[in-house]
Amino acid sequence: MPMEAGVQLTDAVEDRQRATYPFKEIIGSLMYAAMAMRPDIAFATSILAQFNQNPARVHWEAAKQVVRYLKTMHDLKLTYTGNDPTIMGYLDADHTSQIH
Repeated sequence: MPMEAGVQLTDAVEDRQRATYPFKEIIGSLMYAAMAMRPDIAFATSILAQFNQNPARVHWEAAKQVVRYLKTMHDLKLTYTGNDPTIMGYLDADHTSQIH
């Protein structure tokens, strides 16, 4: 899991000075990875991208967590075997994990 279960990222106000960390650049790289080869990080990356304009330290730490996930899970892959070609997927269509 790219981010811990139950983590709620909000527009934090504790760290509003201009960030010195490359948040937009890391989010751009994560977006590329999510679209090209790692759909497992797409949800976490899309949530983090919402804070591109004014990221706080908590957002930077969450982005680094996704990078650590990619680093530790780099050798995992999907393998399709058997005679049943059915692929099943699940999604959070009602967005219940998001704060309204």
